[in-house]
Amino acid sequence: MDDYFLAECDGLYIHWDANDLLALMNTWQAGDISRTSQTSLLEQGDLAAALAKIKAKVLLMPAKGDMFFPVRPFLT
Repeated sequence: MDDYFLAECDGLYIHWDANDLLALMNTWQAGDISRTSQTSLLEQGDLAAALAKIKAKVLLMPAKGDMFFPVRPFLT
């Protein structure tokens, strides 16, 4: 795993400003859909209930140019 992160992350994020990386990590860590103003008080913090309310059709198409989630790890 360490080798993967060194190979992938160093190439992707080595030139980023440290504050940008911190903001990105904060977004990923704090992005809890169960804690929005659209969630009732009884459901606050209930991730399963929040996810069950999502009614969306999704077409997931990974791309070679995806900077956040490279396709390469999924090809093996």
